[in-house]
Amino acid sequence: NLNNNSNNNNNNHNHIQHQNQNHHNNSNSNNSNNNSLATSPNNLNINNYTNNVNINHNNLSINGNIGNISNHNSSLSVPLTVPLANNNSIISGNTSPSSNTSASTSPSSVSGLNINNILPPRPVGAAAKASGHRRAHTTTSIITTYTRKAELNVDQLVGRIFQTCKDQHGCRFLQKKLEEKDEATLSLIFDEVFPHISELMTDPFGNYLCQKLIEHCSDEQRLKVVKSAANDLVNISKNMHGTRAVQKMIDYLSSSEQFTLVVNSLRNHVVDLIQDLNGNHVIQRCLQKLADANKQFIYDSVAGHCVEVATHRHGCCVLQRCIDHASLQQKDQLIREIIFHALKLVQDPYGNYVVQYVLDKSAQEVANDLIRKFAGHLPELSMQKFSSNVIEKCLLVADTNTRSWMIDEFMESRTLESMLQDPYANYVMQTALNISESQQYTRLVEAIKPFLPALRNTPYGKRIQNKISKETHR
Repeated sequence: NLNNNSNNNNNNHNHIQHQNQNHHNNSNSNNSNNNSLATSPNNLNINNYTNNVNINHNNLSINGNIGNISNHNSSLSVPLTVPLANNNSIISGNTSPSSNTSASTSPSSVSGLNINNILPPRPVGAAAKASGHRRAHTTTSIITTYTRKAELNVDQLVGRIFQTCKDQHGCRFLQKKLEEKDEATLSLIFDEVFPHISELMTDPFGNYLCQKLIEHCSDEQRLKVVKSAANDLVNISKNMHGTRAVQKMIDYLSSSEQFTLVVNSLRNHVVDLIQDLNGNHVIQRCLQKLADANKQFIYDSVAGHCVEVATHRHGCCVLQRCIDHASLQQKDQLIREIIFHALKLVQDPYGNYVVQYVLDKSAQEVANDLIRKFAGHLPELSMQKFSSNVIEKCLLVADTNTRSWMIDEFMESRTLESMLQDPYANYVMQTALNISESQQYTRLVEAIKPFLPALRNTPYGKRIQNKISKETHR
């Protein structure tokens, strides 16, 4: 079937040797074009569009496969996408307004698709700078186009898998291939990725491919990855993308040699990593996944730098996780250090949370030992913003005897009046009134009564006065 529609068309000849063909030729003010195509028996659609320019754009569709025709004239080259039958191929032709173009699309005349052949020539020197050309971006656009259509095999990416890992769609494509658990595909990807493993672990997209590779590779391959990354493991752990890859590595460590490599890489950098926004997650993953003996290096470092870790915004959280995942000996090692430095920690914006956590999680005897570190400093600590919270916690968790001497210290203090009017200590005194036993409660109220007239005109003192008044009416 041949349809020829023309407006002001001069001398347009098209000769096609083909069975079951559709030919549409639309032209406006078109110069002479002679096109000759020899094809195997397929359905062929040729669209030749020209509008006052000397460029031929041809879309060829043969049973939905992929190829490329490039048309070149003296001043402009236009690459075109051509789906071909049975063979994924690239066809190149030269056309000009007055020249004849001949292209053969039979299966015997085309070669297998190669990602290198798809890419246009790479400009060099001044031309590259002028065009802002980036090879990776060209590769990315090609990979994105073909991987979205699932028409690309890993074999066709040989030599470009490293670049593909850095592309969002390319990375997803390779991850899906790894999930198929084909050993040949895994080996092909591993061989190209392995030399760049440290770089890819910190890449926004490549780190996901590294995680998937670590998950599916063999123990022997995983050991190679650990050895390759070991020297740079600290820096990778501090990277916002690399920290995920290192955590995945720790999840899948499977031999004593792998554990040893990771432990030795991190051993001298525990405090540094704990205080890092990303690195602290690697230490926490070690606490979760490593055996007690393998993670002892963390407890040794934290115990040796207890104040430095506990008073840091990330360190205070990690220290609490250390307590959660510790053996009995490791827990005792940490708590001894925390109790020793308790008076300093309790006054710190972050350290006070560590002390409160120990009070909540420890046995009664340990809690009492910790509270006794504050003896002689209770009024002072009660009037500070951070330590006042801890003193309240102490009153709540202490046994009867410990609570009794704490309240006695409040009553005997020369600063009792100041405590009653203090924005922080008044809450401590309210808690003391709430939990004290009957006899001690009576003694405490008697100690407070001389200051009640002065409390009426203070915002915080009124709370104490109202509480005593309610209890008296009862």
